[in-house]
Amino acid sequence: MNQEILLTVTTLQDFITQSLISDTSQIRSLTIAIDNNKLPQTTSIQTESENRNATEGTRQLWSQLERFANLLPAVSNLATFSLNVISKSKNGFWIPRPLIARLIIALPRTCIAIQIDTQGQDLGEPKSAHLCHAIRTILPQLQHMRLRVGTICKNLFRTEAEIIEAPYLETLLINCLGKGVQGHQARLCNSFQEDPYYSQLFLGQEAASDLALSIQALVPHCPRRTHIALIDSGNCDDEDQSVYATLNRRNIMRNTIYSMPFVTIAPFQSDGVLLRTQDKDIIADLPELQAFAEEGLWKATSPEGFMLPANLIEDWG
Repeated sequence: MNQEILLTVTTLQDFITQSLISDTSQIRSLTIAIDNNKLPQTTSIQTESENRNATEGTRQLWSQLERFANLLPAVSNLATFSLNVISKSKNGFWIPRPLIARLIIALPRTCIAIQIDTQGQDLGEPKSAHLCHAIRTILPQLQHMRLRVGTICKNLFRTEAEIIEAPYLETLLINCLGKGVQGHQARLCNSFQEDPYYSQLFLGQEAASDLALSIQALVPHCPRRTHIALIDSGNCDDEDQSVYATLNRRNIMRNTIYSMPFVTIAPFQSDGVLLRTQDKDIIADLPELQAFAEEGLWKATSPEGFMLPANLIEDWG
C-alpha cells in the first residue's frame, strides 16, 4: 500500500476490505475526508420531514467507521491521522462523539499527529463517552494536534485528579468555529441538551474562554511547545455599528488575543467576507479566512482534503 492514504465516503469500504488481506504496516498517513453530499440521503426510520434521524447513508458511514477503528491498531507505523468533514451541515448527518473517541483510542503508539475536524457536526448522547478521555489518553505521544468539534469539555487539559503531560507536543490548535466565522461556535459539554440540527446554534455556553484556561494549565507540561493557539470569534453589536464582528486568534503561550474585524460584503457569494488585519485587508470565503487565522499549522496537500502538519511536510520533504 502507499504511505499516504486519502479515504472518502466512496472508498472507505474498499480500504476496509483490502486491509483484511493486505499489509498495512507501510502506511504513514491516513486521512478520512467526509463529504456528506456523496452519502445516500434517504432516511431509514420515520420521514425526511421530521429531520431528527440519521440518513441511511450516515448510518452506513458509522458502521464503516466502527470497522475501520478495529483495523487501526494493525497500521503499525502510522504517523498522522485526520478525520476531516469537508462539507457543510445537512439534515440527517452527524458523527457520534463516542465513535470519534473510539477512533482516537485505536490509533497505534506510532501516531504523533492527529486532526479531528467535524465542522461542528458531531453529537453526543446523555452520559455517552466524551472526547476528553480519548484525547488525554493519546496526548503523551503527540507532537501535533488540531481539533474542531461541536462541544468540548472545559477541563480537557486539566483535572483535579491528575496532571496531564504532553512531553512531545509542539503544536496545538483548537478552532472553536463551526459552520462559519460568526454564529455557531463550540459549546461546553453538558451545558445544553444536544440536538443534531438546531440546539448547538442557540443554546449552551460557548467554550472558548474556559477552554483557553484549560490550555494554559497544560502549557507548563509541554516542554517542546512551539505554537499553541485557539481560534474563536466575537459578535457584532446590532445597536452599535462601530462594534464589528471579529475573528480572534488567541496565542496561549503569550497570553495574547489578536482580533481581526470583519464584515460580510457579499452574503450570496463564496468570497463575500472582508477581513481587516494590521497589514492588509483580505477578501475571501470563510474557509480561507479560517486557514489564515490558523497560520498554516496544518495544510491541505490535495484538493480532496488530505491534511498534514506543516512541520511534518517540511521534515518529510
